[in-house]
Amino acid sequence: MSKLKNASRVLIILLTLTIVLALSNIKLSASGELNNDPYDTYTIGLKGEKIVSPLAYEGVNVIGLGLEDAKDIYIDDNDVVWISDRSAKKIIRYEINTGAISSVGEGILMGPTGVCLDSAGNLYVADFDGKTVYKMKQDGTVLQKFERPTEALFGEQSQYRPTKVVVDNEGNLYITSDGNSNGIIQINKYGEFMGYFGPNNVNLTLELFFKRLMLSKEDRETYASLTPKATTNLSIDSKNIIYTVIEGETGVSLKKYNISGSNVLPKDSFFSSTYQDITVDKNGFIYAVDTSQSGCVQVMNQDGSLLFMFGSQKTGSVLMGQFDKPTGISVDSNNNIWVLDGGGRCVQVFKKTEFATIVMDAILAYNNGEYDKAVELYNSIIRQNASFVNAYVGLGRINQRLENYKEALNYFKISNYKSGYSEAYWELRDNWLERNLLWLIILIIVLILMKIFKVWGRLFKLLKIDFSKIKEKLGSYKITKELRYLLRMFKDPKDVFYDIKYGVKIRYRTAWILFLVFILINIFCDYFIKGYLFRSVNASDMNFAYELLKWGLIIMIFAVGNYLISTLQNGEGFFRDIFIGAVFSFAPILLFKLPIDLISNVLTYNEGYLYNILNGVLWIWTFFNLILMIKEIHNYTLKELILNIILTFVAVIILVLLFLVVYVLANQLIQFIVGLVREGVYRT
Repeated sequence: MSKLKNASRVLIILLTLTIVLALSNIKLSASGELNNDPYDTYTIGLKGEKIVSPLAYEGVNVIGLGLEDAKDIYIDDNDVVWISDRSAKKIIRYEINTGAISSVGEGILMGPTGVCLDSAGNLYVADFDGKTVYKMKQDGTVLQKFERPTEALFGEQSQYRPTKVVVDNEGNLYITSDGNSNGIIQINKYGEFMGYFGPNNVNLTLELFFKRLMLSKEDRETYASLTPKATTNLSIDSKNIIYTVIEGETGVSLKKYNISGSNVLPKDSFFSSTYQDITVDKNGFIYAVDTSQSGCVQVMNQDGSLLFMFGSQKTGSVLMGQFDKPTGISVDSNNNIWVLDGGGRCVQVFKKTEFATIVMDAILAYNNGEYDKAVELYNSIIRQNASFVNAYVGLGRINQRLENYKEALNYFKISNYKSGYSEAYWELRDNWLERNLLWLIILIIVLILMKIFKVWGRLFKLLKIDFSKIKEKLGSYKITKELRYLLRMFKDPKDVFYDIKYGVKIRYRTAWILFLVFILINIFCDYFIKGYLFRSVNASDMNFAYELLKWGLIIMIFAVGNYLISTLQNGEGFFRDIFIGAVFSFAPILLFKLPIDLISNVLTYNEGYLYNILNGVLWIWTFFNLILMIKEIHNYTLKELILNIILTFVAVIILVLLFLVVYVLANQLIQFIVGLVREGVYRT
């Protein structure tokens, strides 16, 4: 009964701390929100967040063209717009310079959904309903038909329902097919199947595993399928580089392939899961359109970094910058963006503003090695938008190229561009080592010789400093004797747990002190000691109450959960024994986290694996200490130990869920009360 009373007291304390955490997150001042007007422009801020930017593209025209069910848009080098209209069963041709409108494909096409031209001016049409890709003259004369490949390599069960098509400089076709998850279908100019290009993969995550575990067989294929998603749309540039978008994918929904078919773009949180189309201009800038509520149109640099996003999706809207259902995007010779609104049955045209021109000119100047011009343009960007992250990245790259590594580090740190920071720091560190390596070797040799000839001992004796007395004095304190058990955890942890349980040689107070030290070490290291490259948090964003509870719960929830289970499983340990044993089980982290985090300050991403391995060793070591502690404190057999570990794991999950529920309810209640107070103050 006393054990249950103690457990209930601990639970009440933890629940109280949870409510305190909810209180710490309440802000009495109203927080600003992004402006969601239909025609605002956004970019990436210095902390990776979405921020408002000066207008990048100005809406200049809305063109009807009598569209019915437009699926794709393509603008050729002569500024002729080609639009595939599935319901109208034709390709609409619109000349930008003259306004002339015509069409091709009537009587031939059954449901075109994709259109493009090759370098010779031949028209290619992906006819979804006709299950064929046509090569035509611009007057509609059919030159060649690309039907379902007959090669065995294509696959008997593979779908061939062409949705989009692009052609490289050699005349090879790249075709996306609805329902074909093998990759992009590659056919040469003679109609021979060459294989699948750039197959997509399934990202195996813990979330996917649990979904498949809990869903029915029918629902698995819908919500947790192991079948890769088919490519939604694609584009190709003058260098035959393929770009794709994948609707329904997250993080890697936009890809840029190298010649071997591997994606070279990093995973990005701003990549949309509702992309519909992608295009690339002659300078390599990437344009994509999706069906999200904000930022339908995205403009990216050659590396896939977001420059601008604007527009939104709203059914039935007639406002510029709002789209009923955007289905395509293309760019003309003046870099004006043409967005095909399939739902709105129109095309919206956006002209590049002076600010967007400066941004792109700065990037191009850097790419062309015109660094002085690029610096001037980047500084102009910063004067107009001090939070424009790509400007700082550009200045950092320029200084890196000019071997001004300290300046490069400064700009990379401002922009939080860690991969660039790692490269510049590696060069700076390498230069330092070249200058000082000889002195380092001499210093190491001197220290070794001083150790061999006992120079330190003789020096202390000469200065009449007797460390033996100091050591004896410190050793006489009880807390010093208790702290020595941290070192014994590395030599004989079983003896430590024996002394905790039977010898009662470690006081409760000492364990609580180490518990607080554990929390403070982790907070302090994560925010202030850990190297910039390996730090995922900023001191300015720290919620101290949250950090206290987060790190405290690691030990406390485990101790409470194990105590509750052990009371039902006839465990011999009291809560005191479990708590003290758990704290000392974290000895590897208590003793080694600080020096490892200090070392991370001189590491780059090239050596990052060493840092990750060392941290992994600390936590794995701690995990085995906890298992040994459970066995020794409760005197369990192997069978009882395994059962206790499993039940403790379940108890910890239940406790975490309980605290989350209490936190959410407390947060909502407090928000409600604060809202009432604000309204009362406002009315008065």
